[in-house]
Amino acid sequence: MENFCERPRKLIHKELLRQDLDTLTYKDIGNISRNMHKARSSQLLPLPTFTEETHEALSSVQVQTCSKGQFLLVNDSGRQNIEMFSCKTDLQFLSSIDVLYDDGTFKSAPMFFHQLFRNH
Repeated sequence: MENFCERPRKLIHKELLRQDLDTLTYKDIGNISRNMHKARSSQLLPLPTFTEETHEALSSVQVQTCSKGQFLLVNDSGRQNIEMFSCKTDLQFLSSIDVLYDDGTFKSAPMFFHQLFRNH
């Protein structure tokens, strides 16, 4: 699977438009979708079980946007234990606006973290 950013249904639809397949059924499409999911899953790293594994996993792969831009800006495994995801375009946009709405929560955060903080 070359493109993780495109939804399986979109890829299937593109291929169906290219081919002349009158005998394909909904069950076939379901099987294709399931196989695509398995192929994508086999290329992903397993979920970490410790905080250190989270930082190691992020350090071992290039976390990129769909347009190949850098997406992982901070991976601090030290005392702060911070990970920051964004791209340069978003940061440039944030620096140019006058009003910013933020949302932080302690109730639902990813495993190993105490808070999720997001900008909208």
